[in-house]
Amino acid sequence: YACCSTKFYLNKSKNILDLEESLYLTHVSDLIENNREKICKSLNTAKVSETEKGVFSETNKFMKKGENYIQGAVLFANGLIARPFLFEKVNKSSRLGKHSYQVIDFIPSIQFNEEYRKKLAFQSYLLYFYLGFMPNNCKMINIKQEILEFNPVSIFEDIRKIINEIKRIDYENEKPLPFINRHCKICRWKNKCFSECIERKDISLLFGVTRETKTIFNNNNIDSIENMANLDTQKIELLKKDGLRNAHFLIKQAHSYVTKTPEIINIPKLPKRNVAIYFDIEGQIDLNFQYLFGIYNEEDFEYKSFWADEINDEKAAFFTLVKYLSKIKKYTLFHYGSYEKTAIRELCFKYNLPDKLGESLQNSMIDIYSILKKCVAIPVYSYSLKEVGKYLGFEWRDKDALGVNSIVWHNNWIRTKNTQFKDRLLVYNEDDCKATKFVKQWLENYCK
Repeated sequence: YACCSTKFYLNKSKNILDLEESLYLTHVSDLIENNREKICKSLNTAKVSETEKGVFSETNKFMKKGENYIQGAVLFANGLIARPFLFEKVNKSSRLGKHSYQVIDFIPSIQFNEEYRKKLAFQSYLLYFYLGFMPNNCKMINIKQEILEFNPVSIFEDIRKIINEIKRIDYENEKPLPFINRHCKICRWKNKCFSECIERKDISLLFGVTRETKTIFNNNNIDSIENMANLDTQKIELLKKDGLRNAHFLIKQAHSYVTKTPEIINIPKLPKRNVAIYFDIEGQIDLNFQYLFGIYNEEDFEYKSFWADEINDEKAAFFTLVKYLSKIKKYTLFHYGSYEKTAIRELCFKYNLPDKLGESLQNSMIDIYSILKKCVAIPVYSYSLKEVGKYLGFEWRDKDALGVNSIVWHNNWIRTKNTQFKDRLLVYNEDDCKATKFVKQWLENYCK
């Protein structure tokens, strides 16, 4: 529910086996399972029986006994069930005796996002009925084996509201209206939800609309893209007063969607005096590993790749890229999105690149995504390179070209060293470089 209320309803009421799970989510499930096994082995956990009859009694038995770590426990209270990954014993008195417990889980990334916080806070809330109080700490182990902690009590009110809303949906059997968000691209229900939103001309189809933004529109009796497109200046000013800072851009988006035509907001300023190089990095965010640096040089119409087989080869690949660029006196690195800029900054620091060389490299970088969203409204729900490129007419050679799929391909390469996965990644990266060029040139030409 924390990810998407519609997904919660559909998973509960429909047959999910009729729809195929995304490759990425299958990969994530395997990643979680493998890491959980390693964590349990290192902690020598007491494992609760998986039989339906024994699971509740064994959970209680291990908790009262005071096992240091409990794996596979199941909590039940007030008609709610939680299945925490691990319990860790804490030296604090509770209904159990002179000890209590807190929740531990594994997260398949570096960051501790909001959905995982709510998951652990819900599990901690059910612990209240066993301990007599809600634990004020829980832990998340990330992909780098770092321990992240937070106080679940701080978001208890959010959890209470979600539980009440879930109970209401369950009782009324009412499906929440779909809202297009960042989870949609890897969701098995995406086609169903997109169809419904397109039929209603739902505001969430527009790039830049958040749940908070949609609430502001709805409170002003604006419930469709067509309503948005026809707003007068006075209404737009009222929306701004209600906290809608990007009202002007969103209205342009709505116009664009209705007319099916891009609309100019500002004229872009792009450097032309230097050699144009289109740049794209493929990396494993979860492993903090940049394994492929790809460039397309507009001067010689050639794609070059700098590949790292293992994480220990990352430095050599990065320095080879820097050496290649250093031979070009004046260049501009055009990239799409913040990932490349952030990765280059971190690599300069990680490998102690001389300050002058690092500054020159970073100052040469121009983000086409940032310029595009300030200058043109395009009738697409996402300004990702794939969505924008495809709308403008660029075609990726691989029909499964997606950032989340590239993570799966790279994991397959690491595991098998089968060259078909490496070749697929190189083709994907080259197309991303060329797509960046395609979007940049379209932006220049259209805004003339």
